[in-house]
Amino acid sequence: MDPFACRRRMMASEEIVSISVTDVYDQAAGIAQEFDKLITSYGHESVTDLMPKVIRTLEQLENLANKYEKESEEITQLRYVVDKLETEKNEKAQERARFEQVYMKYLINH
Repeated sequence: MDPFACRRRMMASEEIVSISVTDVYDQAAGIAQEFDKLITSYGHESVTDLMPKVIRTLEQLENLANKYEKESEEITQLRYVVDKLETEKNEKAQERARFEQVYMKYLINH
């Protein structure tokens, strides 16, 4: 039986809105403190096999956080461009409508 199944379900149901590199560094610092406690209590051998795995996982998480931050910035820039293009499109539509009104008045009067 998985003793962590309940915790895993809770974590899976919680949506991570965003994660930054700073968040990863903060987590790494907390993990390092816990490793220090284990080393103090049980010796260096108690974490020898686990530490490289945790470090690798934190490095992967850092890479994902970097990618997330870059993609979020790109999405923000693209949204700005889309908004700008939509504004220009609306302005041109209004300009065209005004031109058509003036043109129709001209045709009626001539």
